[in-house]
Amino acid sequence: KQDVINDLSDIRSGASAGASAVQPGDNVSDLVNDSGFITDTVNNLTNYYKKTETYTQSEINNLIASAKTGRFVVANSLPSASADTMNVIYLIPAASSATGNVKDEYITIQDGSTYKWELIGSTAVDLSVTWQKSELTEITNSDIDSMFS
Repeated sequence: KQDVINDLSDIRSGASAGASAVQPGDNVSDLVNDSGFITDTVNNLTNYYKKTETYTQSEINNLIASAKTGRFVVANSLPSASADTMNVIYLIPAASSATGNVKDEYITIQDGSTYKWELIGSTAVDLSVTWQKSELTEITNSDIDSMFS
């Protein structure tokens, strides 16, 4: 206690000796905002959120735990589409696959109360658009140097 009283006495004596002391009025609005601090209310600021508009940590944890995760199933044919086949990518042998191990990729989609299969892709890889080694031209260091000179 005595230290606080001594500190207050030092402040008062400094002020009476000519030092400027901050002596605000009864209201914060009596202070001058010479540093440009935020003067608007939080309700008018666009980057603030009300606590009622955000999730608690517990709610976030529950949402993450309930999130559906996908998985792949390799099968020879598609089962009946249902709620149980949602969030599963089925890899089924492609009908047009003459060679290799090409699979068609299917997912279940829901249309109202009906579930149905949707073909979303294939594991086939088309290499016809890649360059062959015979199509490449060897380049020398001299060729590179001449490009940048």
